[in-house]
Amino acid sequence: MSSSETGIATPQASSQPASQAVLDGGEPMRVTGTFNAARIASSSASGSLAGNRRVYLIGTVTNLSAKQVELRPVFIGIRSIVDDDLPAGASAPRARVYPSDIGQFSGIDFASPFAEAEGEAVLRVPEDTVKRAFAELLGEPYVPKDWGGERSDLYTSRVFARGRQLSAAWLFKGPGFPRAMDVKALGKNGDQIDRLFTEPAELLVLQHCHQIKSSVVGMMDAYAHDVRHPRFYMIIDGADTGRILRFLGLLPVAPACPPL
Repeated sequence: MSSSETGIATPQASSQPASQAVLDGGEPMRVTGTFNAARIASSSASGSLAGNRRVYLIGTVTNLSAKQVELRPVFIGIRSIVDDDLPAGASAPRARVYPSDIGQFSGIDFASPFAEAEGEAVLRVPEDTVKRAFAELLGEPYVPKDWGGERSDLYTSRVFARGRQLSAAWLFKGPGFPRAMDVKALGKNGDQIDRLFTEPAELLVLQHCHQIKSSVVGMMDAYAHDVRHPRFYMIIDGADTGRILRFLGLLPVAPACPPL
């Protein structure tokens, strides 16, 4: 009983967190226990544990009989990125979405070689050109102009990923930062990811014209797994940007060297 999730369901809606539940393990078994409300992790935790839902529980069994388990909970929570409609035994979808998961990118070979000269060519494509190219490929006709207080550069509800339509907010970083992206590159206060995740979007996308360091990917992943509002995220670095621009015929060809 130290880490069970599949069968624990809290009772019907109540103003207080559940103190008993039913374990679905073939034969009905009642699970009871108490916990100190002062140890709730946040003000929203009480509401999250009310109602009829599946929860993840870790606890110590203090009494056991044929039809009842009494325990002392150590942790009660709700797993992020859980789809209640998943068939039994199926794994939950991962939080990270890859460019190859996007329906509008289905014609692009993201495994194709990407030359160093192409990487240099990506640095010559203006950020606004990249943004409009992506919008056109996604079928998004409304492309906003950049302004200082924006939370994202492009918002669309026309992204198709993993077989369903998603809303998405995009953050584009162009040649203004022509090197590997770290957290310091994300705005004056390093808060652009924080602002991006305030958008009412299911998928948050970070695009850059160069390499994106693992520290930035880790920050995106941490925000996406926020238990209060789990989301999906996608990283598009300079190489994948170049492959998309190449597919659209927008990757500038390096000028040939004049003969000596």
